[in-house]
Amino acid sequence: HVILEDDSGKTFRQVLPLTLNTLFEEMRKEDEYASMNTATAELKCSAQEGVVGSAVKFTYEVDLSGLSAIKGRLSSVGSDDAKGLPIVYTIICDGDWILGGKVQGLVDRNSDSGKFKLDFVGIPTQSGLIERWPEIMLVYDASDFGGGKPMTLPPITIHSRYPELFRSLAYTHHAALACTTLLEV
Repeated sequence: HVILEDDSGKTFRQVLPLTLNTLFEEMRKEDEYASMNTATAELKCSAQEGVVGSAVKFTYEVDLSGLSAIKGRLSSVGSDDAKGLPIVYTIICDGDWILGGKVQGLVDRNSDSGKFKLDFVGIPTQSGLIERWPEIMLVYDASDFGGGKPMTLPPITIHSRYPELFRSLAYTHHAALACTTLLEV
Protein backbone atom coordinates (compact mmCIF):
# COMPACT_ATOMS: atom_id res chain seq x y z
CA HIS A 1 0.00 0.00 0.00
CA VAL A 2 1.09 3.53 -0.77
CA ILE A 3 -0.25 6.67 0.84
CA LEU A 4 -0.39 9.64 -1.53
CA GLU A 5 -1.03 13.26 -0.63
CA ASP A 6 -2.49 15.86 -2.98
CA ASP A 7 -1.76 19.62 -3.06
CA SER A 8 -4.46 20.43 -0.50
CA GLY A 9 -3.08 17.94 2.04
CA LYS A 10 -5.70 15.23 1.60
CA THR A 11 -4.27 11.71 1.74
CA PHE A 12 -5.27 8.74 -0.35
CA ARG A 13 -4.44 5.10 0.21
CA GLN A 14 -3.55 3.32 -3.02
CA VAL A 15 -2.91 -0.37 -3.57
CA LEU A 16 -0.16 -0.94 -6.12
CA PRO A 17 0.29 -4.52 -7.26
CA LEU A 18 4.01 -5.06 -7.69
CA THR A 19 5.53 -8.22 -9.06
CA LEU A 20 9.30 -8.40 -8.97
CA ASN A 21 9.52 -11.93 -10.39
CA THR A 22 10.01 -10.68 -13.97
CA LEU A 23 12.70 -8.23 -12.88
CA PHE A 24 14.55 -10.90 -10.91
CA GLU A 25 14.30 -13.33 -13.85
CA GLU A 26 15.83 -10.77 -16.22
CA MET A 27 18.63 -10.04 -13.74
CA ARG A 28 19.37 -13.76 -13.43
CA LYS A 29 19.56 -14.10 -17.21
CA GLU A 30 21.90 -11.12 -17.48
CA ASP A 31 24.21 -12.64 -14.87
CA GLU A 32 24.10 -16.00 -16.61
CA TYR A 33 24.94 -14.56 -20.02
CA ALA A 34 27.37 -11.85 -18.88
CA SER A 35 30.55 -13.85 -19.27
CA MET A 36 29.68 -15.84 -22.37
CA ASN A 37 28.88 -13.42 -25.18
CA THR A 38 31.52 -10.78 -25.66
CA ALA A 39 32.91 -9.34 -28.86
CA THR A 40 35.63 -6.75 -29.36
CA ALA A 41 35.44 -3.91 -31.87
CA GLU A 42 38.01 -1.33 -32.83
CA LEU A 43 37.05 1.77 -34.80
CA LYS A 44 39.71 3.13 -37.12
CA CYS A 45 39.46 6.59 -38.65
CA SER A 46 41.20 7.54 -41.92
CA ALA A 47 42.16 10.99 -40.60
CA GLN A 48 42.58 12.84 -37.32
CA GLU A 49 41.06 16.04 -38.66
CA GLY A 50 38.76 17.21 -41.41
CA VAL A 51 36.34 19.92 -42.49
CA VAL A 52 32.71 20.05 -41.42
CA GLY A 53 30.63 18.43 -44.15
CA SER A 54 33.53 16.44 -45.68
CA ALA A 55 33.43 12.66 -45.60
CA VAL A 56 35.77 10.66 -43.37
CA LYS A 57 36.32 6.93 -43.93
CA PHE A 58 35.80 4.61 -40.97
CA THR A 59 36.50 0.92 -40.50
CA TYR A 60 35.22 -1.24 -37.67
CA GLU A 61 37.37 -4.32 -37.05
CA VAL A 62 35.21 -6.75 -35.10
CA ASP A 63 36.32 -9.99 -33.42
CA LEU A 64 33.57 -12.49 -32.61
CA SER A 65 35.88 -15.20 -31.28
CA GLY A 66 34.72 -14.34 -27.74
CA LEU A 67 31.18 -15.46 -28.52
CA SER A 68 30.60 -18.79 -26.89
CA ALA A 69 28.26 -21.36 -28.34
CA ILE A 70 24.76 -20.85 -27.06
CA LYS A 71 23.66 -24.42 -27.70
CA GLY A 72 21.76 -26.06 -24.90
CA ARG A 73 20.38 -22.69 -23.83
CA LEU A 74 17.80 -22.54 -26.57
CA SER A 75 15.13 -25.18 -26.27
CA SER A 76 13.52 -24.48 -29.64
CA VAL A 77 16.75 -24.35 -31.64
CA GLY A 78 18.83 -27.42 -32.35
CA SER A 79 22.38 -27.40 -30.98
CA ASP A 80 23.96 -27.30 -34.45
CA ASP A 81 21.71 -24.43 -35.50
CA ALA A 82 22.38 -22.38 -32.37
CA LYS A 83 26.02 -21.65 -33.00
CA GLY A 84 25.18 -20.63 -36.55
CA LEU A 85 22.50 -18.08 -35.65
CA PRO A 86 22.83 -15.03 -37.88
CA ILE A 87 24.06 -11.85 -36.25
CA VAL A 88 22.77 -8.43 -37.29
CA TYR A 89 24.97 -5.34 -36.91
CA THR A 90 23.87 -1.72 -36.68
CA ILE A 91 26.18 1.30 -36.54
CA ILE A 92 24.65 4.34 -34.86
CA CYS A 93 25.71 7.81 -33.79
CA ASP A 94 23.74 10.69 -32.40
CA GLY A 95 24.57 14.25 -33.26
CA ASP A 96 28.25 14.56 -34.11
CA TRP A 97 28.31 12.47 -37.30
CA ILE A 98 26.06 11.77 -40.27
CA LEU A 99 26.69 8.17 -41.28
CA GLY A 100 26.62 6.71 -44.76
CA GLY A 101 27.41 3.43 -46.45
CA LYS A 102 26.36 0.03 -45.19
CA VAL A 103 25.59 0.81 -41.53
CA GLN A 104 23.20 -2.11 -41.01
CA GLY A 105 23.21 -5.71 -42.20
CA LEU A 106 24.03 -9.33 -41.53
CA VAL A 107 27.47 -10.34 -40.31
CA ASP A 108 29.32 -12.67 -42.67
CA ARG A 109 30.31 -15.51 -40.32
CA ASN A 110 32.11 -17.61 -42.93
CA SER A 111 35.55 -16.60 -41.66
CA ASP A 112 37.31 -19.23 -39.54
CA SER A 113 38.99 -16.52 -37.47
CA GLY A 114 35.71 -14.96 -36.35
CA LYS A 115 36.92 -11.52 -37.45
CA PHE A 116 35.40 -9.16 -39.99
CA LYS A 117 35.64 -5.54 -41.12
CA LEU A 118 32.92 -2.98 -41.78
CA ASP A 119 33.69 0.08 -43.90
CA PHE A 120 31.47 3.15 -43.81
CA VAL A 121 31.63 6.93 -44.06
CA GLY A 122 30.99 9.62 -41.46
CA ILE A 123 30.50 13.33 -42.02
CA PRO A 124 31.23 15.65 -39.07
CA THR A 125 28.32 17.99 -38.39
CA GLN A 126 30.00 20.59 -36.19
CA SER A 127 33.40 22.18 -35.74
CA GLY A 128 35.64 21.58 -32.76
CA LEU A 129 36.95 18.48 -31.05
CA ILE A 130 34.70 15.46 -31.47
CA GLU A 131 35.11 12.80 -28.82
CA ARG A 132 31.94 10.79 -29.52
CA TRP A 133 32.17 8.12 -32.16
CA PRO A 134 29.82 5.89 -34.13
CA GLU A 135 28.94 2.81 -32.05
CA ILE A 136 28.28 -0.72 -33.23
CA MET A 137 25.52 -2.95 -31.89
CA LEU A 138 25.30 -6.70 -32.49
CA VAL A 139 22.23 -8.89 -31.89
CA TYR A 140 21.31 -12.45 -32.77
CA ASP A 141 18.64 -12.77 -35.44
CA ALA A 142 16.45 -15.74 -34.51
CA SER A 143 13.51 -14.81 -36.71
CA ASP A 144 13.98 -17.93 -38.88
CA PHE A 145 14.30 -20.28 -35.89
CA GLY A 146 11.94 -21.51 -33.23
CA GLY A 147 8.88 -22.08 -35.39
CA GLY A 148 7.48 -18.62 -34.68
CA LYS A 149 7.82 -18.99 -30.90
CA PRO A 150 9.43 -16.07 -29.09
CA MET A 151 12.98 -16.84 -28.02
CA THR A 152 15.17 -15.32 -25.36
CA LEU A 153 18.67 -14.93 -26.73
CA PRO A 154 21.66 -13.69 -24.77
CA PRO A 155 22.77 -10.13 -25.47
CA ILE A 156 26.12 -9.60 -27.18
CA THR A 157 28.38 -7.34 -25.12
CA ILE A 158 30.84 -5.33 -27.19
CA HIS A 159 34.10 -4.02 -25.81
CA SER A 160 34.94 -1.11 -28.13
CA ARG A 161 38.10 0.89 -28.71
CA TYR A 162 37.91 4.31 -30.36
CA PRO A 163 40.38 6.95 -31.56
CA GLU A 164 41.05 9.61 -28.95
CA LEU A 165 39.48 12.54 -30.78
CA PHE A 166 38.76 14.09 -34.16
CA ARG A 167 39.43 17.76 -34.93
CA SER A 168 36.60 19.07 -37.07
CA LEU A 169 37.51 22.34 -38.77
CA ALA A 170 35.06 25.04 -39.78
CA TYR A 171 34.87 26.32 -43.36
CA THR A 172 37.32 29.16 -43.87
CA HIS A 173 36.83 30.10 -47.51
CA HIS A 174 33.14 29.45 -47.96
CA ALA A 175 30.11 31.51 -47.18
CA ALA A 176 26.66 30.06 -47.43
CA LEU A 177 23.17 31.20 -46.67
CA ALA A 178 20.17 28.94 -46.36
CA CYS A 179 16.68 30.33 -46.77
CA THR A 180 13.24 29.06 -47.60
CA THR A 181 11.62 29.82 -50.91
CA LEU A 182 8.03 29.83 -51.98
CA LEU A 183 7.27 28.01 -55.20
CA GLU A 184 4.13 28.87 -57.06
CA VAL A 185 2.59 26.03 -59.01
